[in-house]
Amino acid sequence: MQLIASRTYPRPDGTPPQEPCAREVLFRGPNGDFILYVAARGGTANAEERVLRLDTRNALIWINEDAECARPNGTDAS
Repeated sequence: MQLIASRTYPRPDGTPPQEPCAREVLFRGPNGDFILYVAARGGTANAEERVLRLDTRNALIWINEDAECARPNGTDAS
């Protein structure tokens, strides 16, 4: 498996987190399939993990969502 991209989300209340509130990691499998691992933490007892299979189109959408979020106020990159 190959790591393609990952992102973490801070706690929504804006306080400095000791741990990220959520983490998403996109992998590409040996057969060319994409696997998205999602871990949401609300505390150790409340941790939730999911593994999702994505087709190529949805993997590209997920990657581009990250780029759009990085731009201030949704401005165009050009």
